[in-house]
Parts: sequence; C-alpha cells; structure tokens
Amino acid sequence: MKTPSTSPKNQQRQRVMDAYRGRGRRTNALWLVYSVKTKQDLILSGDRFLIHWIQHLETNSLVNSFEYCSDSKYPSKQFIKVCLTDGTIESHYLSSEVSASTQPHTAENSVSEKFFRDSDLRPFVKSSMKWLKAISFAAAIRDRQLQPERIALASEILVLRKGNVLELTDRLKNFDQASILGLIVESAIAGQLTLDIDQSGFNFYSIWQLCEVAQNVVT
Repeated sequence: MKTPSTSPKNQQRQRVMDAYRGRGRRTNALWLVYSVKTKQDLILSGDRFLIHWIQHLETNSLVNSFEYCSDSKYPSKQFIKVCLTDGTIESHYLSSEVSASTQPHTAENSVSEKFFRDSDLRPFVKSSMKWLKAISFAAAIRDRQLQPERIALASEILVLRKGNVLELTDRLKNFDQASILGLIVESAIAGQLTLDIDQSGFNFYSIWQLCEVAQNVVT
C-alpha cells in the first residue's frame, strides 16, 4: 500500500482544502499568498484580510512580524498579533460595518488593540492590488540566497540613494533581471527603501528612495 505523498505541493493543496472546508457556509474568496516578511505561505479568508495584510502588515515598514491567532475570549473571532520594530505588540481585529460594535479583546491588557472596518480598508483596494503584483516578484525568488545579487544591489542603492527601477537593473545587467526585481521589492518590504507604485504599479519607471534609517544596515 502506497504512503500518501507529503510533498510541499500536496501539503499546500491540503491546507487550502482544509481552509475551504472550515469556512462552513461563508462564501468569501480564499487568497493563497506568500509573505516575504514572515517567509511563509498564508491563506487569507476574503478580500478584507487580503487588503489588511498588504497595507498594514506586509508593506508596513513598522511591522517586524505578525501571526494570525484565535481570540481566547471570542474563539470565533480571528485576530492578528503584530510585533512592531520598536518592540510594541498590537492585536488587529477586522470586521464589517455591521459587526463593528463587537469589541473583542485579548487577555494581555498591555497589548494595544486596533480595529479595522471595511470603510477603513476600502481606500487601499487599488494600491493593494498593485502591491500584490509587486510582491509576486519577491515571492518568485523565495528560498534563494542570491548573495552576490544582494551585495551588488545594496551597493548600488547606497551609491544612487534615489532613482527608478530601470537605473538599478541597467547597472546590474550582469545579473538575472527577474532576481534583481524580486530583491528590490524585498528591500522595500524590509523597510530599506521606499517604492512608489501607487500610480502605475511596479515597473521600470517606479521611483525608489533609500530610507535614511536603513542606510547603515543595507547589506
């Protein structure tokens, strides 16, 4: 008798199926995404969680890490434990306008709580979709060391300090272009540089700028 395959692809498929079955009668879309910040696949239950993840977690330079959890007092309420770069811990709760009156909380009184309603997230839908495409470039180089590319890119960022993506790829034309694009997005997520993609999305003419707080740690 054959042992069921436990390849990463099959494990990922099983996680999606388990998440689908666990939704009951809910019809929200499932989003399978890769988090560059936490280096893991995530299954997000609906557009609300997707927009929040992109805007307030993945691309927020103040966020160091995050974890999706269940509230001890309200088991049906999922919240996100967020660790900021300054050591502060926040609990993020997402809700629709209808259920916004419910104020769940964690047992940790010292934890700051933030509540995000649909009206809070709606203004970021378009920019989040642009960032979702940009994140796919970084996801494409997941688990790859690319140390020579990282060193070369960091050096050019420190020299130029500001410019567009095309300038960086031109100066690094001896390296695989797709890898460089992925590393640029990865650097933006890490807070080493800012990347302006709100208007036209991520492309060769997107403007980037070195973050002053990161100039001594870009390596």
